[in-house]
Amino acid sequence: MRLRVLGAHNLESLHTRCVSLLINDVIALDAGSITSSLTFEQQARLKVVFLSHSHYDHVKDVPALALNLFRQSASICILCSAEVRATIVECMLNGDLYPRLHERPAAAPTIRFREAVAGTEESVGHHRLRPLPVAHAKETLGVEVSDQSGTTLLYTADTGPLPEGFWAETSPRMLVIETTAPSRYAEMVQPAGHLTPSMLEAELVRFRAANGFVPRVLTVHADPLIGTRQELCDELAAVSARTGADIQVAYEGLELDI
Repeated sequence: MRLRVLGAHNLESLHTRCVSLLINDVIALDAGSITSSLTFEQQARLKVVFLSHSHYDHVKDVPALALNLFRQSASICILCSAEVRATIVECMLNGDLYPRLHERPAAAPTIRFREAVAGTEESVGHHRLRPLPVAHAKETLGVEVSDQSGTTLLYTADTGPLPEGFWAETSPRMLVIETTAPSRYAEMVQPAGHLTPSMLEAELVRFRAANGFVPRVLTVHADPLIGTRQELCDELAAVSARTGADIQVAYEGLELDI
């Protein structure tokens, strides 16, 4: 499985992009930076975009991607909850902000929505996607992605401490999990449903208890205006030393073989 980080942050600037991951060139996880990171041809090769929840930094590229594909006579499946679909249709593809490209062209709409249901597996070519409920706003879903070789990646999307029993349901080789800010900002980020390095450490301890090992870890969704990247990296290095986990902080353009 090949993972490419299109966006690794929660804020957009010249040097940072909002979270979006590309799996094997055909699956995008969240739409924070798809159109600013991929060529038109690469966008047209996408088979599915999974949307974890309706916050702007995770869905913002959907209208631009839809229009780009419409111009190329291509289409895309968007896998998301009914709530996310309603937000996109009512607020983005509403005919005012952007064309209603889930209805155009009439014979074969550019956007094909498929409802993501927690625990229900979806097939996309040689891949399997299984949404799982996490602890963030508006019924956020993470997703487990498996390929034909049996390699499994879990993307938690935005989440606070995960639900009781969560780690008994999944044992991925690679865990892509949010870690928004250094631990001294816990009182700021935890109420919003986000993690710090100390909270991530607690999740890894729970993971080991449930599965007998710790996975390879990639952290995303860092806030570049809360603390510093070096502070975050230093804390995560300390978590790595204590847990034995291979932890890496994501950055735009990072590519990994899993």
